[in-house]
Amino acid sequence: MVSAALVSMIELYKRGGHSAEIVKKSIGELQDKINGSKDGFVQYQALLLLFELKKQDPMSCLKLLYQITQSKVTTSITKCQLIRYIKTSLVENTAIDQRMAKSFISYIESCLAKDEDVVQFEAAKSICELFEVFGTGINVENAFQVLVQLA
Repeated sequence: MVSAALVSMIELYKRGGHSAEIVKKSIGELQDKINGSKDGFVQYQALLLLFELKKQDPMSCLKLLYQITQSKVTTSITKCQLIRYIKTSLVENTAIDQRMAKSFISYIESCLAKDEDVVQFEAAKSICELFEVFGTGINVENAFQVLVQLA
């Protein structure tokens, strides 16, 4: 039931206008779904919609991603999408400061060690891509080891 509502909200938001304004009013409920839902697919859909709603405001987007990294994300698809959003924000978001960047990179590195293969692969791939952008500030040794193990 919740999943169907989230899909409907995504479609309403895409239409724009008054429909998008209605969806924006439910941001608090969406954040509750990410933090409190045991259903991983609901978490995934809520993450997609929240990121779409907040991506025009760089600081709000960073705050959302930081809050989610501090909460319990249950499924691999949600973790992979979160890693992708973090990587995109690290590369494109000019509002990010050094402390938050380190926190995000630490989160991605933590996904190398303890998660499912798909999450480990996404984390390793992201670290390698971030190394191409940031250079020596990123340690790729663990990422390469994970990629070798997964191959």
